Amino acid sequence: MSVGQFIYVFVLASYYSGFLKIGNLFIFSSDMKKLVVKIIIFTILLFSLAQLLQSFIDRGLKNDRSGEYKEWNDIFHSKINADVLFQGSSRSMDHFSPRVFDSAFKMNSYNLGLSGYGFDLQYYRFLIYLQHNKAPKYIIQNIDPETFNMRTTLLEYTQFLPYLNDSTMRNAVKEYKGLSWADYNIPLYKYRSSYDVAFKGLKDNIIRPLTTNGKYKGFLPHTTPWDTSYRNFKLRHPDGYRIEVENRTIKLIGKFLDICKEKNISVIFVYTPEYREEQKILINRDSIMNIITNFATLYHLPFLDY
Repeated sequence: MSVGQFIYVFVLASYYSGFLKIGNLFIFSSDMKKLVVKIIIFTILLFSLAQLLQSFIDRGLKNDRSGEYKEWNDIFHSKINADVLFQGSSRSMDHFSPRVFDSAFKMNSYNLGLSGYGFDLQYYRFLIYLQHNKAPKYIIQNIDPETFNMRTTLLEYTQFLPYLNDSTMRNAVKEYKGLSWADYNIPLYKYRSSYDVAFKGLKDNIIRPLTTNGKYKGFLPHTTPWDTSYRNFKLRHPDGYRIEVENRTIKLIGKFLDICKEKNISVIFVYTPEYREEQKILINRDSIMNIITNFATLYHLPFLDY
């Protein structure tokens, strides 16, 4: 039962029964009853206004083209319908250029790379894509040990806020810490720590958003100078590090491949280039690579390991 439905039932019960219960006391005063009913009616009106304002903010953000909103909006507005999808983490986002691919192969491609997330959220994004776009002919899935690394908290959680009324999106983000029952059910509560985002949503309803996120069909080209990040990481892990492989992630990859098989989508696994020294300090890299190659063998997938 939603908050609105609960309030509605409570008002009816209070009005027709002729009493309100507070603790162990029953109050039969008609004046008290009228006062409480007025308070509840005011609360309902306030709730409704908050719901209306939230819908207005959500609608604006669903037309925004900055940050991560552009790709989500392309998905939900059925603007992609690509022949080829690139999927994966930020490695997919940064390594696969639809502009180059389209020019070389004369096909329509789109990059669904999702920064900071392993396969779990990539899977749900794929499901949402299929709900609003035609199935692609090919999926080039970036896969590597980090694919199995499921984070516990939401990264850049504001990108999900306009779409929390979508059941698939809810199922996706509920797996992480960061959003509570109130964020899903109390109007405007989800924007309590993101006034700038709420204002952006309001503004986008009035002024056509012109700012873009700099991506081309989901691809984000950039030049980053080599810094001390890897050296610092290695100092923090002098004995190497492990990536814990979740059984849930393995099951989701299997579900993903079963869906692709059912819909005649050809999947190609690609392990894009990475700094070789990092491979040496991942303790359980061999076992993770075995999982990947087993999937490729079981489903007869090409696996391009760079």
